[in-house]
Amino acid sequence: MSDDTSLGQTLLERGLLTRDEFEDADSARRSTGRPLIGILIEKCYLSAAQIRDALAALQNRVRFCPRCEVRVPVPETVDGRERCPRCLFEVRWQEEKRIAQLQDFESLVRITRDELPPEVEAARRLPARILGKYILVEEIGRGGAGIVQKAWDTMLGEYVALKFIREDERSVQLDSETRRVRIFDLVQEARATLRLRHEHIVPVRDVGSVEGRFYIAMDYVEGETLAEHQRQAKARGALSPLYERPAVWLRHLRDVAVALHYAHTFPKPIVHCDIKPANILISRSGVAYVLDFGLHRVLSGPREGAERVRGTPAYMAPEQVIGDAAAIGVPTDVYGLGATLYELLAGRPAFTGQPEDILRHNMREMPARPLDVLREADSAHLPELTLLEEICLRCLAKEPRERYPSARHVAEALGHVVEAVESGRDGGIVPPALAEAIERAEVRRVDEQISSGDLEEALRELHTVRLKRESLSARRRLESRRHQLQLLAQLRTRLIERVNASRPVLPRLEVGGELWRDVELLKATPRMVVVYHDGRGREVPWTALPPGQLAEVVESAGMSEPADRLATAVLCRLARREEKAAALFESLKGSPLEDLAREIRDSEL
Repeated sequence: MSDDTSLGQTLLERGLLTRDEFEDADSARRSTGRPLIGILIEKCYLSAAQIRDALAALQNRVRFCPRCEVRVPVPETVDGRERCPRCLFEVRWQEEKRIAQLQDFESLVRITRDELPPEVEAARRLPARILGKYILVEEIGRGGAGIVQKAWDTMLGEYVALKFIREDERSVQLDSETRRVRIFDLVQEARATLRLRHEHIVPVRDVGSVEGRFYIAMDYVEGETLAEHQRQAKARGALSPLYERPAVWLRHLRDVAVALHYAHTFPKPIVHCDIKPANILISRSGVAYVLDFGLHRVLSGPREGAERVRGTPAYMAPEQVIGDAAAIGVPTDVYGLGATLYELLAGRPAFTGQPEDILRHNMREMPARPLDVLREADSAHLPELTLLEEICLRCLAKEPRERYPSARHVAEALGHVVEAVESGRDGGIVPPALAEAIERAEVRRVDEQISSGDLEEALRELHTVRLKRESLSARRRLESRRHQLQLLAQLRTRLIERVNASRPVLPRLEVGGELWRDVELLKATPRMVVVYHDGRGREVPWTALPPGQLAEVVESAGMSEPADRLATAVLCRLARREEKAAALFESLKGSPLEDLAREIRDSEL
């Protein structure tokens, strides 16, 4: 029979009692000395049958086993020790220790007066989430042999990323030898990378073991991997994120190459051996990082005999596939850079299919040109190889000596491409499909400036892009944007006159994410509009009004001349109100602006 405290906790866990009911009954128990069971029945909080069920449940408690990482039913034993039925781990001692750690942490919070993030506040109340000085918040990554958890460092008061070995696979406990090998790899990874300090490598803080769980503690960087960006770009209909922001992603890959060169030239040179999109992280602030040195090689160590064949088939260099320890080195990471660049260019890995097919093709043949993949054409009819394709294919050469001699050389080559892209001199540098994407990206920047309402900045951006772009398609797009800017500038001038003359009233006005209702426009200048809302006048810059809201202002002011309708159509299109924009374009048929309306309607946004 369990004591009253255990019974009360069980009833709370099962939802049979509220916290207030338990505290009321427990207070009566302490003041009278009577058993909790009798008080609960007397106060009609529970029936006798519910009490019997709860007592029966106490004979078979559900506990969290940290070794199995699952909740398991634990029968009560004669000696009072509670063991996991799967691995025989003593979970009662473990739970009591976690509770003690939790109490220590709560004391620390009181002393330091920390304001914890809500997710940490919720996690810290669960004993199973306490691991030494860390509070486990959520899983953020999982690979073949490791799991990464977002955690809170209670001593430093900030997030970290904890990497553990995968202890359990498909509910089958790891055998001791596999576990030993994984722990060895984890510790070796930490020891090799602990001193790496580079702006594009996630730094390792610590390596240790708590309650038999070995971990690496790293800085927590909020962001998404290149693999995740790749999936998202495909969902939007793009081949890869490279075709949405070309210069940005080429710079990211260049930065990764620079970081690898740093690791390669460290006092104890380190080769990553697993460069792929899933191991390149892009932070929320737009910085690229190299992740996961779990398959690394230290070049100053022994390199004789055969190497364990490890890695992701689509990104493994041929020397990795055959396990040639002596050949694995800097060119191995150069190959990974090439494989990653290939996927960005072609929208798919260099070799596809089942793992065994990928490895076989990898050993026997070079991949098709990225442009060949895009056009699904005979390579004999393709234009001359561009510099970016040449960089990619040289990285993917079968023989290590035929690749770039260092990651620094790859970074320099990519740097030349970035300079050409940013200056507009990318003819013959990038494949035609990417050149077209670069032009579209530059026009989108102009569109973003137009959408912001800063027409002067939009004109400057337009002028910059026009100086760089000479192709017919780019000139047509940019000419369309010039017409749109002229229409919007003229519309603003007319709107200022109308506001100052009629002081229109809007049923709603969205400003900076806030929704104001029944707003009177008192006065307008080229920089701002003064509105009356909530009993006082407020100055609102034109740039604070999104395109869709500005279109509503125009309509509320009763402006319906052909030029007004065409400019409003442009605003609606920028706001992605396609049906409204189409109706306004249609209304201009037969007007003097019909041809201009058709040109703008057919232009790519």
